[in-house]
Amino acid sequence: MCNRGKRMSRSRFLKASQPARLIVLGFSCNNNCVVCSFGKNRGDHTTKMIQSLLRAGRKDMFESVELTGGETIIRTDFIKLIAYSKKIGYKDIAVSTNGRLFCYKDYLKSAVKNGLNCIAFTLYGPNQKLHDAITRSPGSFSQTVKGIKNALGHHPNVNTSVNTVVCRFNYRHINKTANFLRNLGVKTWRIIDLIPIGHAKTFYKSLEVSLNEKSSLIQKVGKTIKSFSLIQFYDFPVCLSTPRLRGQKNLHFVTAQKITTAIRQVGYNPTRITNSPENFYFDTFKTRIHICQRCVFKKNCGGIWKASLNSNNISKIETFAANNQCLSNTTQ
Repeated sequence: MCNRGKRMSRSRFLKASQPARLIVLGFSCNNNCVVCSFGKNRGDHTTKMIQSLLRAGRKDMFESVELTGGETIIRTDFIKLIAYSKKIGYKDIAVSTNGRLFCYKDYLKSAVKNGLNCIAFTLYGPNQKLHDAITRSPGSFSQTVKGIKNALGHHPNVNTSVNTVVCRFNYRHINKTANFLRNLGVKTWRIIDLIPIGHAKTFYKSLEVSLNEKSSLIQKVGKTIKSFSLIQFYDFPVCLSTPRLRGQKNLHFVTAQKITTAIRQVGYNPTRITNSPENFYFDTFKTRIHICQRCVFKKNCGGIWKASLNSNNISKIETFAANNQCLSNTTQ
C-alpha cells in the first residue's frame, strides 16, 4: 500500500510492522470466474455496515485498509467509501478488483481524487480468449487491460499491481503473461495458487495444476524476475522452489504466516488461517504431511492442499523438499 505519501505496494506491506485492515464488502461481481474462491453470491454489506467496519479499524489504530469482494468497484457507493476512508484517517487506501470499470478514465480519476492510492488488478492471461474463458465474461479482458493502462498511464502515484490465479487453463502461458505485463509497464506481480473453495472447489479436479507443473512454473517466472520490481507467489509450497530463487530479493513466497501477520480481515468470518501458541500457522484447506515435520519452513508454510492429497503428491513433496534443501536434521 501507499504509506504517508511514500510509495509502498500491498505486497511490500508484508514487511511492514503494522498490518492492514482487509474488508470484504460482499459477493456481487460482474465476472463469473471459474477460479473464484467465493462462488455463490451471498449478498453485500450495506454502506453503513462497511463504514462501521472502517471506523472500528481506525479505533484499532489501522492506517491501511484494503477493500475487496466480490467486485468492489461496481458498488454504487464505492467512491463514497473511498472518500470516507480518507476522511476518518486512513493513509493507505487499496482495492483489489477486476478493474473493468476503471476502463472509464473519469471513474478512475474520481476514485484517485477521493483517496484511492493502491490498485491490485486481476488478470489471468495475455489475451482475450484465455482471460475471458476463465472469467466466463466476454469483453472482460479488454476492459481490465484498459483499466490497467489508465492507472499506469494517468496515475503514476498510484501503486498498480496485477494478480494472476494459476490454473490448468493458463499455467502454460505464464511466460507470455509475464511478457505482456512487462510491456504494459507492470512492476509488481502476484501469482496465486488455486485455492480449492468456491467455484474453484467445484471444478478443482479439472483446474488443478500438478506439483511438477507448479515447480516448473516457478522456475520459468524466476527467469523473468529482472522485468519486475517484485514477484510474489501466494499459497505455493515453499519446497517447490530452488534455494537460488528463494534467495532473490525481489521474489517472495507469501505463506500462511505472512498473510496472517500482514492482514486483519473482517466482513465475513475469516476462519481460513489460525496459529498455535508455538507459532505454527495452520490453513484450514491444507495439511502437513510427515516430511513437513523436518522442513525448515514447517511453522509458516501450511503444507499442501487437502484436495490434492494422494500418495503420488506425498512422494513428490518428499522429493522436492530434499532436492531443494528444505529439510533439517531434526524434527524439533
